[in-house]
Amino acid sequence: MQHGLDKAAKVVDEKTKGKYSDKIQTGTGKAKNAMDRLAHKDDGTGGGTTTPPSSPPPAS
Repeated sequence: MQHGLDKAAKVVDEKTKGKYSDKIQTGTGKAKNAMDRLAHKDDGTGGGTTTPPSSPPPAS
């Protein structure tokens, strides 16, 4: 899928004659990062490091 993003970015960059190259690269990078995060979320590895909530104190 990331190859498709690169291909689309190249086409848009060519159509705009390089006028928005920096914005296209930034957007493509963000899209790739989002796709990576979603892929890791789906395979159970997750991207974040969350700690489980602590147990409540025992009742007296």
